[in-house]
Amino acid sequence: MGCRCNERRGAMRQGAAAAMRGNAADVKQAATFVGRTLVEDVRRGELQRSAMQRLANLRRLGRPRE
Repeated sequence: MGCRCNERRGAMRQGAAAAMRGNAADVKQAATFVGRTLVEDVRRGELQRSAMQRLANLRRLGRPRE
């Protein structure tokens, strides 16, 4: 299992929409999910691995073509 960034992004959007509607239960549920998955990814090192892969891709794109 990789980084759950996309799932967290969706949960943050749902939480923001719930806050706009005034639905505290859904805001709490989204915040709990975001916090829990963030901690899980940090523990597994997925965020660092994901960031290192993005950096490697950027470096590859920046190389001059031969």
